[in-house]
Amino acid sequence: MKNLLILAVCWVAGCASQSPGALSWETGTGSPERWLEANLAADVAEVLSTHPRFRGETLAVGLPASPGFTATSLDRQLEEQLEARLLGTPGLRVLPPDTGGCGGRQAAYRIGFVTRLGDGGDRVEARVWDAVEGEWVTGVGGHWQGRLAGRAARAARTPAPAAAPPGSADRPLDAADPAPVADALAGALECALTAASLPPGPVTAQSPDERIAGLTAIRLSARLAAPDDPPAWVLAVERVPVAGRRDLVVARMNSAEGAVSASIYLTRAAAEPKPAPPTFAPAPTADPVPDAPRLAAVDCGPDCVGVRLAPATDAVLLAVLAGRGLFSLEGCETQESQGAQVVLLRERGVSWASFYGITAAVAGRGALRQLEADLPRFCDGQRDSRGADPAWLDDLAHLASNPRTPVAWDGIRVLAPAGGARR
Repeated sequence: MKNLLILAVCWVAGCASQSPGALSWETGTGSPERWLEANLAADVAEVLSTHPRFRGETLAVGLPASPGFTATSLDRQLEEQLEARLLGTPGLRVLPPDTGGCGGRQAAYRIGFVTRLGDGGDRVEARVWDAVEGEWVTGVGGHWQGRLAGRAARAARTPAPAAAPPGSADRPLDAADPAPVADALAGALECALTAASLPPGPVTAQSPDERIAGLTAIRLSARLAAPDDPPAWVLAVERVPVAGRRDLVVARMNSAEGAVSASIYLTRAAAEPKPAPPTFAPAPTADPVPDAPRLAAVDCGPDCVGVRLAPATDAVLLAVLAGRGLFSLEGCETQESQGAQVVLLRERGVSWASFYGITAAVAGRGALRQLEADLPRFCDGQRDSRGADPAWLDDLAHLASNPRTPVAWDGIRVLAPAGGARR
């Protein structure tokens, strides 16, 4: 086997059409999967995360459809393998391959594979598409050349099935797991804001389905870059039964700027008879759903946002700050007042914050406190927020979905100075 790796740098006027990057190719008896794992993924990830042309841009896995080209099942398998590697690369913003981020509108670059079969040998190309300029990017990617065999050969001869995005009628999400449900709703609403040219802002939930709505609101607030004086969005989520043991989840967001909506499908588990509890022991019961904390804005002057938490119980208080991300308020200035707790966040130039008070049943309080401990503490100088990390948000979703650890919360947006609050 012959394995060649060329690193080419060309970013001067004389060769502006040649993008700096990595060209990786392999000719011989190996497999495309081994080539991707051993060479291609690392080479491409390094270039896409470090070079000025790509740094900070959004990447989607999967090439756009084009006349005369039919994606194969092998192409899709390699794209899933590459996506798994790219998602672990710091500095890369990778959108799901089956959505491409709002139908591809938000992805500046797309990377994927093209398989070509021939009598003299087979060829698998890794290519990058500039979605803004509408052209191929040269100098990054590469190809494998050889003879496909076994499952890879069969996949290369099989057209790829049409990809149904998560939450579509053909691919409903599991109602028992709120993490992907909230993520899909947040993505759909983010796309709806973009399509309607409406500004993002902090989101609070006011909905019959508080669990899904609350998780979606926190996800949206944590990951959207809002302007200095953003609109306050209020999210409502409703589940509507439809045919085929499915529910249609309709999410609506309203603000003074306008309104957007999105919907996804969930599976509805078939009702099963509950077995009678054994006579020799009481049936286990979940802790009752705790009362939600009540939040109110506090006027604390310029360069300060404050919130009153009542009652002053075991609730955890989190904040999404303008342009900063999601933080724990543990260690911030606090005051006790008539059974309530007042928390003040003083920061020069702060214009707004969204506060979320979350409380859990007794069995879940330890896990909730651990989630709080995993966030940076803003008032202790920890300003590098990891709160939008999908893994952290998934942990919160799983805690909220466990019937043994029910949670309740309230949310409020506070303006500074003395701007009042908008729910």
